[in-house]
Amino acid sequence: MLKTSIGMTLKLMTKDIHNPKSLYYYWIQIQNCDKPKTNKQIEIMKVQNMTSRNGNTIANQFIISTDKGTYFQSYDSVIAFKPINGGKIQLGSNWDYSVTTGKYRNMFLDEDKKETERKLKEGLYELNNKL
Repeated sequence: MLKTSIGMTLKLMTKDIHNPKSLYYYWIQIQNCDKPKTNKQIEIMKVQNMTSRNGNTIANQFIISTDKGTYFQSYDSVIAFKPINGGKIQLGSNWDYSVTTGKYRNMFLDEDKKETERKLKEGLYELNNKL
């Protein structure tokens, strides 16, 4: 259990405590934290390590699922976001940070770097420095 700065208690939950590859973390993001007495919007996020094509857990590479879409995070940087509503895929400022980031970004987007660059140039993807 974690206690937030506004007194809300969060639970870290696992789907199967005996299988570390199936850990699911539920994060709760509180909006309007500066107004704790107002109605709060709560968004539940499912966070899991990315897995390789042969099923191994990949350290420091995360898939974050929300009701708005799916994020790919490498270490502490959000690299890409795929919205559920069919909007444009967004790339964070570190989308091309390293070869390793690129390898897993390509897996997440199911395309190579040239295809990603083409889609950015054509406006099919957009850069979002706030990711």
